Amino acid sequence: MIEYKTDFRAHETGHAFIETVSVDTEDKAGWAYTSQADYLVYYAPALKAIYVMPLDSLRALLPGWLEVYPSRQAQNKTYATHGLLVPLEEFARHTSQLFVINESE
Repeated sequence: MIEYKTDFRAHETGHAFIETVSVDTEDKAGWAYTSQADYLVYYAPALKAIYVMPLDSLRALLPGWLEVYPSRQAQNKTYATHGLLVPLEEFARHTSQLFVINESE
């Protein structure tokens, strides 16, 4: 199985947003913990980049990332989603595949 995520702000922030809390008012864990997929496909449209990472690898890296990278929240109407901001360079280093779309070809 595959978990698909699209990040429309990665080009602005320079980070991948790894969701650790989905709904804070219900203390609901984010997809980094709950996804049953084998792979994460993380798409940054403005960068024309597609990162493919085994979710087992992401979960193995998560404890260390939690110690060194900041967490932020994204406010929705009645709750907030929390996530870890992992630099795209670091994120890419651990992917099994990285595709960059070249439109001139």
